[in-house]
Amino acid sequence: EHYSNKKMVKVKCLEENNFSTFLPSNYLSNYDNLELYVSGNDDRLVISALYDNLGKGASGAAVQCMNIAFGFDEATGLLVK
Repeated sequence: EHYSNKKMVKVKCLEENNFSTFLPSNYLSNYDNLELYVSGNDDRLVISALYDNLGKGASGAAVQCMNIAFGFDEATGLLVK
């Protein structure tokens, strides 16, 4: 619920992208957003994050913060999947 209206962060289940047993490491390559995948059973909960560390790293965060500070849409100039 916390991330439901966020452009840069999405919470998904593995089946949404036809991922069955693994998350491909390059799925968000060249994009500036983050996807969280929650899975598990009654004994364990697993939360996995997919992101491009170069895009969502310091440079992408700097652009996002400047957009917010100047009153622009936070995704301006960023590539969001």
